[in-house]
Amino acid sequence: MKSQYIKIRNVPEEVRRNAASIRVKPWWLLFVFLAIGIALLIWKPYMFGIALPMVILTVFAITVMPDRILVQFASEYMLMYNHSDRTECTMIYYDEIVSWHYEYHRSCDQLVVELVNGNSESVEMFSRIRIRNMMNLYAPGKEMKRSSGRRKA
Repeated sequence: MKSQYIKIRNVPEEVRRNAASIRVKPWWLLFVFLAIGIALLIWKPYMFGIALPMVILTVFAITVMPDRILVQFASEYMLMYNHSDRTECTMIYYDEIVSWHYEYHRSCDQLVVELVNGNSESVEMFSRIRIRNMMNLYAPGKEMKRSSGRRKA
């Protein structure tokens, strides 16, 4: 089996720079809210009570709140950064994935990947849409459908 735990420093540089990645912060959404808040301040000054807190919260989220990569997708494998040791990641080859599913939990959701050797790897997620699109692109037909819909744990 080729899938393994590796040190982040051993990940090829071109993968770290060029691979599609899913991060904690939704950057584009934060910049959209910032633009809307600034536009409201300029063109609708009577909405100051709504626009100023929107701008302040968005600038706070962009500058202060931490951001990190959760998953990166290369052409042959994916990297899951889910370890308590922040210097390691899991390299999972797409041909070794049996199935994957998205689990909903109260604190944060999880992407769970089942491997051919019976092991499962998971990583916390905060949005199903992007991870589902990427997994269907790189590991098509391997999504395990849940018949009960959302499951709370």
